[in-house]
Amino acid sequence: MFQETMEPQMATDWKESPEFWRSAFHQHGGAIHSYLQARTRNLEDADDLLQETFVKAIHATSGLKDITKIRAYLFSIAHNLWVNSCRNASKSEQLDPEKLSINITPEHTFQNDTFQKQLEFILKTLSGNHRKAFEMAVVQGYSYQEISNQTGWSLSAVKVNIYRARKQIIKALKQVI
Repeated sequence: MFQETMEPQMATDWKESPEFWRSAFHQHGGAIHSYLQARTRNLEDADDLLQETFVKAIHATSGLKDITKIRAYLFSIAHNLWVNSCRNASKSEQLDPEKLSINITPEHTFQNDTFQKQLEFILKTLSGNHRKAFEMAVVQGYSYQEISNQTGWSLSAVKVNIYRARKQIIKALKQVI
């Protein structure tokens, strides 16, 4: 292992040493790639995340204090990058109409348009905080914590606003339907 065979003068410069990172990649890259491939189920995504893991590790060496913990450090970076990629993918994911196997008739289109307009009207009738919390949680897919961070509201205020918005929407939809 590289950590055990390191020369004394390299011990102080290991974070900047290309040889250290090359060795770390050869020792741990395969295991990290397997982990990422199991998580992403996609070879190209796993390759990209592995590359990002090492780039981030090289540029953010302040988080690594102990050279013997390089494996754990790299795995934690890889895991966090994977979580972030999942989070970003779910927020930007859109339905592809060609992949849907629904037989859409003009009647369905009219009903959907009518329902959509009614729903938009109901959303506009919500109070500002209720509407904002509901749209961020349901439409944009943010977590309660992310909404709290962005709005400055407490976590309980976020939950209450979303609950009240849902309650008002359900009540309004029951009257329409």
